[in-house]
Parts: sequence; C-alpha cells; structure tokens
Amino acid sequence: MKKLIASVATLGALAGFAVAGPVIDKNVVVDPTCQCFNAGWGVGVFASGLLNGPQEDALGGGVELSYFFNENFGVLYSYSVHATDSEEHVNALDLVYRMPLGNSCWAPYIIGGGALLSDGSNQGAYRAGAGIEYRLASCSAIFADGTYNWVATLDDAVQVRLGYRFAF
Repeated sequence: MKKLIASVATLGALAGFAVAGPVIDKNVVVDPTCQCFNAGWGVGVFASGLLNGPQEDALGGGVELSYFFNENFGVLYSYSVHATDSEEHVNALDLVYRMPLGNSCWAPYIIGGGALLSDGSNQGAYRAGAGIEYRLASCSAIFADGTYNWVATLDDAVQVRLGYRFAF
C-alpha cells in the first residue's frame, strides 16, 4: 500500500513539471485602426454597365463616397457616366444595409434610394438592388452589385458595378 501511495505521489509531482513543448501564443494581433466593416467613411471606384437604359446598353465607370454609422447601416453616394450616343450620367444616393457573415470579411448588402439620370434631359429614378463585398488587407475591398432603376418617363434600367473600395 505504501508503494502505491508513493507511486501516485511521485506521478502527481512529475506531472506538474512535465512540458510537452514550447508555449505558443495563439492570440492574433489585429490592427485596431481598421477591422472589417467598422463605422466610418469610404471611397471607391468602379466599372459600370447600364443595361436597357434610357438610350441603349452602355459601359462606363464612376466613383463613390460612403459613410457607415455602424457595421450594418450606411449612406452611399455614387456618380457614374456611361458611353451611349450621348453621355449618360447617373447620380445616386442610396441607403445601404450590409450583413457581415460572422468573422469572415464577406458581407452581402442591400441598397435602395434614388437617382438622377441625365443625358441632356434629367430623369428621376427610384432604385433597389443587392451586392457582395469582400474586405482585403489594409481596409480595402472589392465589390460587385446591381440595381434596378425605375425611371420616371423612360424605360427602366439595370446598373451593374464591379469595383474597389477603401475605408478610412
């Protein structure tokens, strides 16, 4: 019995000093100034297509400025120009609701608002759509989205965009 107690005591003492290998710090350091989908300002550039537009299908591009109040809700202003018979300008102001997917840097979003289409004459439009954004390193992102535009007196139009955003 004494041997059993001595063996258990010895094993218990040795187990307290046993080390299986070096201790590795598993805490990943994240840059606190720029995490995925924080509140704040953003700018972007994009290539754009205007399909079944007031004039004809056309390619173009544009710029955008956004402000997010939190990780989900924001406001987006975009300006784009498309090469139709005459230049087709689209000024849009949209509300954005994005839905980040867990700890990933993917976020689908929905957008809706109004636009002014201009090619010498101005036409108002209501618009709604959806898109997806993927945040890369250094607060940059790639995105793709599409909106359906209900134009006041002309044919409705679909605008598709593919671009790059930078949040700051």
